[in-house]
Amino acid sequence: VDMKASTAAAERLGDLQFHQILNMFFNDIAGAAYDHGAEIHKYIGDEVILTWTEAEALRGARCALCPFGIARRIARHAEAYRARFGLVPSFRAALHVGDIVSGEMGTMKREIAFIGDTLNTTARLVDVARDCGHDIVVSGDLAGHLRLPPGLRAIPLQAAQLRGKQRPLPVAALELA
Repeated sequence: VDMKASTAAAERLGDLQFHQILNMFFNDIAGAAYDHGAEIHKYIGDEVILTWTEAEALRGARCALCPFGIARRIARHAEAYRARFGLVPSFRAALHVGDIVSGEMGTMKREIAFIGDTLNTTARLVDVARDCGHDIVVSGDLAGHLRLPPGLRAIPLQAAQLRGKQRPLPVAALELA
């Protein structure tokens, strides 16, 4: 999940207020993540990496519903955002499925890191969302496993040629029907 227009917001708000809006935004993400069975793996600047086990992600299409839960929470707090910061944040989200490697990294500063092609692909899918004008995109690998509930639909998009990948990746946008 990546906050849209964060550089402009940071410039306009200044460091302290940008930190405050980012924290409020992350709290909305955390609430929706909890509601949809996700864990927050990491914050990276204005992005949040959410994770599920594959079974949990697919159960009731929880991973596909989560971005809409985030949007509902932000909408619920829109007036508070507007009153405090003069803007309401929006975001892009990318969803993908696959194996990851999890392990301790570092010597002076240790952390548990998730690495692998799945994370790299998901990060590239955020760029696809920006470029194609859809806020929520899902890889064909995941879309093929999802049973979307009524009211949610996947719109096939042109296969994406992701940087560093040899073959185009099928992608779809998720939208409320």
